[in-house]
Amino acid sequence: MSDSKRRLVGMGIPFALAFLPDTALSTYSQTTIVDGLLFRALARLHPQADILGYVAWAGAIVGLLLLTPELLAVILTIAVVFGHVVGAYLQLTVFLGSLWYQAANGLFLVAAVALGTGLTWSARAASVVEQSAPRRRLPAWLRWGLIAFLSVVALCTIWHP
Repeated sequence: MSDSKRRLVGMGIPFALAFLPDTALSTYSQTTIVDGLLFRALARLHPQADILGYVAWAGAIVGLLLLTPELLAVILTIAVVFGHVVGAYLQLTVFLGSLWYQAANGLFLVAAVALGTGLTWSARAASVVEQSAPRRRLPAWLRWGLIAFLSVVALCTIWHP
């Protein structure tokens, strides 16, 4: 399996498992906790345009997971998974009542299992060297240029002055 496929499975699945419920709950409740520059600009266009902001965020994160060095990709995966778990939890607090503590423990347990499984699988798959397939890499200037661009897109979705 190629490096990009391995990363997409090992790090992308935990991200998707946290991202999708958070996004669905935010869209359903029509409350966006994130008030970044991109979300504000999209909200001026249409109330449901925040979905484009979520698509831009997900695309930027997946791109960064594929392009960044292994250690940075692992750190990014952990950060965004925990961020989305907290986002989903905050959306659920209205419905939870006195079960808030058990729900928080359950959500973090599911996130830990998804992260542990995905990152362990990704690390083991990385240790198996595929000698049959030649590695195709982007030129360094293009790779780091894309990383910089995707970082700016991701920051514009969550950063607000």
